[in-house]
Formats: sequence, structure tokens, C-alpha cells
Amino acid sequence: MGFPGKVSSRFDDGAYCLTVEAGDEDGILIGRKGETLDALQHVAYKMSGRGRDEASTVRIDISGYRERHEEELANEAVEMAKDVLATKRSRQTEPMRAADRRIVHRAISDLGGVTTRAIGTGLVKKILIEIEGASSEGDLAPSPRERAPQRAAGEVLDFVSEPTVDRGGAPVREQVASEWGRKPRPARPGRRR
Repeated sequence: MGFPGKVSSRFDDGAYCLTVEAGDEDGILIGRKGETLDALQHVAYKMSGRGRDEASTVRIDISGYRERHEEELANEAVEMAKDVLATKRSRQTEPMRAADRRIVHRAISDLGGVTTRAIGTGLVKKILIEIEGASSEGDLAPSPRERAPQRAAGEVLDFVSEPTVDRGGAPVREQVASEWGRKPRPARPGRRR
């Protein structure tokens, strides 16, 4: 990449671990919130599997960034969990990718009295930290799967007239267009020629 640096490698826990020391260029190689570092790791992973049946696991760290990031994330999660225990009110993290969510789940699993679960859709989700046994499901919007009615294979789904099922399993009457963030359009009078 044109940056002078020192790369050391080791094989640890079934993965190739590469540590890069690039001095003043560390920030460029790490990128915003580790995005460049993640991209480098992805490229290295793809290259390790080229011409082989299976890619090797590759972990790249630049000047100890990943280790510091994981430690800060775990400490922040533990502080949030302690706050949940003190206030008895659930809290949500900011949206995070899967690797960061695993760190948070692992850090909080050692504490008693609180549980964690991922909420949201897609690859980037939030983590809800709540009192163990407490259910704050009423505060959360149902996921699209829970909101969608059950249907037989091949059946066409009409979101306007089909009844749906809420979280408790009770049928919900009709979904009106305004519930989806749109105002119903008034009927236009027909044009005559």
C-alpha cells in the first residue's frame, strides 16, 4: 500500500494473526471506526482462500487498535449494565456490527441480573440490555416477521386487507395506509372526453 511498516505474524487459535506497526500512518490504515482495518482484513481473508477449497481465518490488528477497541467496548457495556441494574430501566446500545455485538454479549454475560438481546434488522443491530426476567417488548416495535400474517405457500399477501397478528397473537383488524406513514389519497374524479 506504500506505507512503511513492520508486520509480524503468528498462528493462534486456528487463525493467522497479523500485527502491523506503521508509525504515523496507523490512523490511515485503521480508518474511521476501524472501517479500513476491517476492509484490509476482508481482503486478506479472500486472498488466503484463493485457489483453495477453504479460506483461512485471518485477523489483522494495527498497533493494538482491536485490543483497545474490544476492551473499551466491554467496559462501556458493563457500565451500561450496571446502570440498568441501578435504575431498573432497559437501555440500548448504538447500532453495531456482529463482531462488536459478540463482545458486548460476552462482557455482560458475566454479570448477574441482566440479559442482552439484539434488536433490529439487517447486519447492523442494537443490543437491548434489560433486567433479567423483565419484558419490555411493549416498548419495541414488532419485527417485520412478527408483523406479517401467516400464509400458505403460494398465497398472495395483501397488506391492506389481510388481518395480521400482534405480539400477543391477537388478530389486528386492518392495516390502514396511514399506519405505514402515508396519507390516503382522495379519489380523483374520472376524466371524461
